[in-house]
Amino acid sequence: MVAQHNIAQALAAQAESPLKDAADAWQHTQHTMEQVKSGVERALALILALLSGVLCAISVSAVISDVSHFPAVDWSLFTFYAGLGGVCAWFTRVQWRSFRGQR
Repeated sequence: MVAQHNIAQALAAQAESPLKDAADAWQHTQHTMEQVKSGVERALALILALLSGVLCAISVSAVISDVSHFPAVDWSLFTFYAGLGGVCAWFTRVQWRSFRGQR
C-alpha cells in the first residue's frame, strides 16, 4: 500500500494489526493446545488399553485354568475371573476406540 502511495490505508492496516496479530496468536495457541491435549489423551488411551488387555488375558487364563480342573472348580473364583475378563475386554475395546479417534 505504501508503494502505491496510499498512506491512509497503510495507517489503517497498521492500526488494526496488533489486535489481529493477538487474535491470530490466540487462535494458534488454542489449536496447538488442542493438538497436545489430543495427543496426551490418545497416549493415555493406548496405555490403558494395553494394561486392561493384559488384565483381560490374565483373567482368561485363570478361567481356562479353572475349567481344566472341572470337577473341583471354585465357582465363586471362576465367576469373579469371568466377570473381570468381560469388564476388561469391554474397557480395552473402549480405550482402543478412543486411541484410534473414534467415539
